[in-house]
Amino acid sequence: MTRPRIAVEPFPEPGILAAVRAGGGEIAEPDGAEGLVWTNPGDPAGLKEALSSSAARWVQLPFAGIEGFAGAGVLDPARTWTCTKGIYGYACAEHALTLMLAAARDLRWHARATNWRGGGLGSPERLLRGSEVTILGAGGIGRELVRLLAPFGVRTTVVSRSGRGVEDADAAHPVEELDDLLPAADHVVLALALTPATRHIIDARRLSL
Repeated sequence: MTRPRIAVEPFPEPGILAAVRAGGGEIAEPDGAEGLVWTNPGDPAGLKEALSSSAARWVQLPFAGIEGFAGAGVLDPARTWTCTKGIYGYACAEHALTLMLAAARDLRWHARATNWRGGGLGSPERLLRGSEVTILGAGGIGRELVRLLAPFGVRTTVVSRSGRGVEDADAAHPVEELDDLLPAADHVVLALALTPATRHIIDARRLSL
């Protein structure tokens, strides 16, 4: 059986090279490759140039967000395009949870402290438990974050285009109701795909609500 010839450009990441070989592929130069894995998320123009001399029928973008490539007109329909949407759901949700805990417990101060600070009524620290968390987006990241937050005793509200319910979330609303929800939110998490409709969805006006 012929092994598929796959190019990994412009950076030959060792992990991706190993994955290609483990999957039965053979590393090749772009001009002789059947598939291309593009490893620079910030260079749509470079990918377009690489494809101009390549007959690759399949292009893998190992990133979750590919808006820059779509906006640059790189995604031509003559090839099969894939990305890693869904792969980073748990990692991004865990990161969002980490940031919420850091903000609630004022870890910025504690990381620099050389002594215990008296808390009292004026302490900026607060518990995550009992807080209102509003999550914009009901995709893989949003759903995973709802699951991770469950043991913390927070109230989770998911806002999405459809407003359909999400498992384990306390409430779900369409995006048209966002202005009514923000004043009660202690934490707001953006877990939306970047599109013309979602760009600047949280702006100065909404931050002031």
